[in-house]
Amino acid sequence: MKKMILILIIISLTVLLFSCSLNNKSNDELTNNYEYNGLKELTQDDRSFKLEELPESYEEETVILNFIYSILLEYNSLLDICPDTEINRISVNNEEKLFNEGVYIKKYIIHSISTLTEKEYGTEKKETGEFNPLYYYGLESCIDEFNLIEYKVINVEFTQIHTKKSLKLGVQWGNGRFSRNFIVGKSGKDKTFKIYGFGMM
Repeated sequence: MKKMILILIIISLTVLLFSCSLNNKSNDELTNNYEYNGLKELTQDDRSFKLEELPESYEEETVILNFIYSILLEYNSLLDICPDTEINRISVNNEEKLFNEGVYIKKYIIHSISTLTEKEYGTEKKETGEFNPLYYYGLESCIDEFNLIEYKVINVEFTQIHTKKSLKLGVQWGNGRFSRNFIVGKSGKDKTFKIYGFGMM
């Protein structure tokens, strides 16, 4: 009888360990098996987009979508990947209005996209004393304002080209290569990742 109980205990433990192993494997697969299936290059009238480095996570893909939707003039989609705030609605409405006036960015080339470490985005100065260009000023206030339960800071290196009319008006950030950080995360009410912060260029 004791031998039978011992065998049952061993079988139960084996099944339990195997089950845990399967659960861990499926979680790893969800994380490691991300694959970008979106647009890598597109041309729409005089506007274009090119992706030189593919995103490696859903958070990075959300940032890429911001560039794509802007080129495709998908203003509702731009709003969908941001929190529903008055500032975001005004910003997207202004983008649409300026496009109709011929003032817009007609080309984006994404050179690189990466998820920053906490040290990279959280350290204001380098060891040399120089300002860290990857530092995200105001991160904590953004987390608190939107009650983010998870987030990542994504950095993008990109080139943008404006229309001639846009350049004539003296836009703040003209043609050239830039670096920008984005806060991508989820609040308690989010089902998908959204862009909660647009860092300085």
